[in-house]
Amino acid sequence: MIKVLATATLLISSFNASASNASPMITKLNSTGYVPIEHMQQTKCELYQNRVVITNTFASGYKLVETKRIRLKGSLISLFRDAANEREVRKENLLCDAPSTSVILHQTAADEISNDVNIFSTGGCGEDFVRRVGPASTTLKNIIATYCPKTHQPQ
Repeated sequence: MIKVLATATLLISSFNASASNASPMITKLNSTGYVPIEHMQQTKCELYQNRVVITNTFASGYKLVETKRIRLKGSLISLFRDAANEREVRKENLLCDAPSTSVILHQTAADEISNDVNIFSTGGCGEDFVRRVGPASTTLKNIIATYCPKTHQPQ
């Protein structure tokens, strides 16, 4: 009986661990904008509890995918909650087809936020430049920038 309970507990723990790693907590997306096909590049960084997945897409769909194992000590839940409540600054960005960056906190990472939260976006083509201002948003942007440092800024 004890052996069965121990096995069941281990399976449940394994399921919970993999479920919590099923979706990224933070995604950063960089794109070159409208350029000749040979210069096109899109980089997507996805931060999970135990890894970072960096996907570089070039030209007509060629992809390089790199997975780095990480050990994230501590919980980001309070940072997510605080970032979702920080002041949002919006500016008109009339540029179209320019390089872009966005940083999104995903709702699946913490029950404290009800929807995905955009903490940075260059905008363009009718979309505003958006950034959240405060220590939590800055910390989260710095964490993802450890693995994907490039950030396009609107002019």
